[in-house]
Amino acid sequence: MVMPRVATGFISFLSLQVFRTLAYSMIPKQTSSLLWMDVTMFCVTVIMFASVLENVLAQAMRATVSTYSARFVDDVSRVSFPLVGVVVLTVLFVMGAANIDTTWIMIVALCITCGWLVAFGAAVFLYVRYLPHRLMSILIRQISSSDFRYQKAMVLDQKELALIFRTFDDDGTGDLSAEEVIESFEARGLRFKDSMEHNPAADLGGTSFAAPLPS
Repeated sequence: MVMPRVATGFISFLSLQVFRTLAYSMIPKQTSSLLWMDVTMFCVTVIMFASVLENVLAQAMRATVSTYSARFVDDVSRVSFPLVGVVVLTVLFVMGAANIDTTWIMIVALCITCGWLVAFGAAVFLYVRYLPHRLMSILIRQISSSDFRYQKAMVLDQKELALIFRTFDDDGTGDLSAEEVIESFEARGLRFKDSMEHNPAADLGGTSFAAPLPS
């Protein structure tokens, strides 16, 4: 799954380089000054190269962090890439039509692209940092739903199960008891029946278990 995604993005990037060469060959007079075409091709190249890196990042997140995090990267990219592309091209054409100095056009374009990349990286970092809490919230919503028994079960990969296990195991001993599970749910707003609250171990068989953390 890695190669098809990366190859598809890289083909678009290489096609852009061919178009770049063709566009520069059509300039009637060669100059060493910064041209509007230079700024435009630079911005488009940054966006296309970022799309290649996004494919690599999504696959790396899926392999090392979780499937949910990889899906988040893809979801953010589906919105941010087209939006930034439209904004940057609009700014380039408007400022170019107004005959604004290309240095200022370059500065504005750099601010937009750099701000986008920083915001994208910050969003991914924060999502991964709070991923265990997000997974717990999804579990709680499913459990507390009135039609819980008829819902499709939440699918978690091995790494996500390890995150959930560490969230339940507050003391970090590696041993997980029924009380710890119930207390963890209740700390996040889920309430059980009174009989279970009075004697949770009895309702769950009074058992505790230990599970090795998935690697």
